[in-house]
Amino acid sequence: MAIIMTGVHIQLYRSGSPEHLADLKRFRAQGLPVPYFYRHRPLSNTRIIRKWVRALGPDKQQLICAFIVELAPSRAMPGMRIGKVERLGRSLHQQGISKIGDILAETAKKIHCLLRLDVQVFDEDETRRRALMAMITKAGGKPARQPRRYSHTLMLDIAKSDDELMQVLSARTRRSIRKSTKCPMIEIRPILDMRYTSRILELHAETFARTAAKPHFLDVEGMFSDSKNSSDALLLGAFRLRKHQPHELVAFAWATMQGDHAVYERAASVRIQGANSISPGAALMWHLLRWARDQGADWFDFGGITPLDVEKDHPLMGISTFKRGFSNIEREVATEFCFEPLPFLTAAARLERKVARKLKLGQAWHLLQQLA
Repeated sequence: MAIIMTGVHIQLYRSGSPEHLADLKRFRAQGLPVPYFYRHRPLSNTRIIRKWVRALGPDKQQLICAFIVELAPSRAMPGMRIGKVERLGRSLHQQGISKIGDILAETAKKIHCLLRLDVQVFDEDETRRRALMAMITKAGGKPARQPRRYSHTLMLDIAKSDDELMQVLSARTRRSIRKSTKCPMIEIRPILDMRYTSRILELHAETFARTAAKPHFLDVEGMFSDSKNSSDALLLGAFRLRKHQPHELVAFAWATMQGDHAVYERAASVRIQGANSISPGAALMWHLLRWARDQGADWFDFGGITPLDVEKDHPLMGISTFKRGFSNIEREVATEFCFEPLPFLTAAARLERKVARKLKLGQAWHLLQQLA
């Protein structure tokens, strides 16, 4: 499917098409950092449709930029879809900065039954990120009402030897790593058996319950597949060794390669009875750092951080404290926008959600009076 707009030729292809795979091969040959999900698709959610968007110059030969759009059914308005573009930016999209807003706006208009297109700009280079943001705003992109991803994160240079890497960690973190890696009760190894699926989901739910937060969707099938069949992801587990019983999975961590760096994507753990001084999470993180370095990553993204100025009893403060033991280099890296090609339908969907919330709280009558 091709769409013409001033100065740019837009093409939409299915994910996995020859055009998609050829572009990825070209990007890698050019040494460009290709995001993980450009190369791998979710396996657990079959309702998601992925499109490869290509923007060509006026001659229809030069590729200006390309990205993946994930399309999922809208829960608020049946028959409509919500699109998602992640990790737009960095050197991969630098050539198309001046046109990126128009490309996104036109793509949003032309995708069939699209209610909203959510866009995450991700770039640790502040100048380039702000240039992308300016072009998106100019083309009608609005700041996301409820950002779904982190905007700030911790970064760590991992192009070092093990000894050099260990020295940049906090003293407490170094002790935790040494205790965990030497503990005879704990074994760290990749999780390659699908029989641990239910246990991973259980650990994930328990961890979020401790923070009073709603668990994110976890594509366990995709995590297993990518960790087993490619070098782009690693699913690690910490197993408690028990005599005459199956080894118990007490923690897991999953990281992905994003071209020149890796990201700490998901992790969960349970407290180990009788081993309060052991932190399997520290051992897992240490293994992930070394794995990412060995895969060619220059730096590690710890997957978001809670600002230091939030309340001490913030439910995520413990996780952030754990991460700060590995790095104190905090950077703003991302901003989220949305395009609404059908504003009247989007407003109707928003009103429907508001009424539903009021009904749940028994306040619908007051809302209807306000709207009358």
